Amino acid sequence: MISGIVGLAAVPAIFHSVFAQNRGLVRWSGVLTMLGFAVNARSHLMEVAFDRKIIPFYPEAEPAWQEAVNVIAGLTLDVPDGFLTYGAIGFWLLVVSVLALRGRVFPRILCYLGITAAITYLFGVIGYTFLVRWLLVISIGVGGLLLVPTRYIWVGWLLCGKRPNASPQQTRRRATTEAIARRRHALQPLQAITSTGFLLLIADPLLSE
Repeated sequence: MISGIVGLAAVPAIFHSVFAQNRGLVRWSGVLTMLGFAVNARSHLMEVAFDRKIIPFYPEAEPAWQEAVNVIAGLTLDVPDGFLTYGAIGFWLLVVSVLALRGRVFPRILCYLGITAAITYLFGVIGYTFLVRWLLVISIGVGGLLLVPTRYIWVGWLLCGKRPNASPQQTRRRATTEAIARRRHALQPLQAITSTGFLLLIADPLLSE
């Protein structure tokens, strides 16, 4: 639940960091991963509700009631086989890591860490689809507990002290503003000299009298 909510908060910040590298791909993969994190959060919230209100009564319930619970429980999870919670998020993580590596947005080691974490996410899809246990162990154990948290903490630390990449229009506008400010600063001594000379020209006839 917490990972889904935190993921929803992290996507926009990372989105803007690599947006200039490939806008269409970043938008498309970003929408997919928002769905993935939303499904992740919703699934865990439903699991908490089931643990408190359904599971205590399940063993002694009638078979029809148990079958209905099984159907509803299946609908609360990511169907089919983690394609959103693992596949979509893993694909987005791969996209932003490759784009960040190409555009030198983040350190190379962090980008390679993101690519490796993305591969473990994709292992989760394959593991759940074909019931390959060792892939699930890598995806959940190595990826979910080690690589992914390390990657998000590192990216968050970098983004706290870094402004997101601006659009080309914003960059040109900022460059123009800075150029005008530098020009004004350079002209200040000349303006002071001109003003002083003008005052002396006015005051000279008065002083001569």
